Amino acid sequence: MKILIVEDSIPNAVTAMQFFEAEGVGIEIAETLESAVKKLHKEDFLGAIIDVEIPQRSGQKPARLGPKVGELAKKRGVPYIYLTGGYFHHGPEARIFLDELCLEKNEGETAPDKTNLQSWAKAWETLQSMGNLQEIYNARVRYKKYTGKNYERR
Repeated sequence: MKILIVEDSIPNAVTAMQFFEAEGVGIEIAETLESAVKKLHKEDFLGAIIDVEIPQRSGQKPARLGPKVGELAKKRGVPYIYLTGGYFHHGPEARIFLDELCLEKNEGETAPDKTNLQSWAKAWETLQSMGNLQEIYNARVRYKKYTGKNYERR
C-alpha cells in the first residue's frame, strides 16, 4: 500500500519522502500528469496528495493540471487532496484543498511551505480525515480480485 504524491518540485518531493518514510508509509512520486496517469492506471493507492500545478510531460512548464489527476483518482476510487505551494499566492506557505470545489472557491487550509515536514504532516492528517483509507483500499482490492478489473466509477 502506497500513497501517490504528485509533485514536480524536487525539494518538495524529497521532504515528502522524508516525512512518509518516518511515518512508515510507502509512497510513489509522479512528477508529471503523464506519469501520474500511468501510475493510477497501473497501481492501487491508499490515497493521493496532488499538486495543482504540474507539467504535462517531463521538460514542460507546469500548468493547472492537478485537477485532471484528481478526476482520475476519483474515478478510480482513490481518496485525494490537493497540496499547492503557489497556485493562489506566492507567499511562504502552502494550501490544502479537499476537492475541486474547495479549490475553485479558494477555500483551503494554510500549511507551512512544502519543504517543511509540517506541511506534509498536515496534508497526511487531512487525507486520513476523509474516511477509513484502509477500508476503501481493501474494497478496491476485493473488487479487482473478484472482477479481474480495476475499480472505476461510471
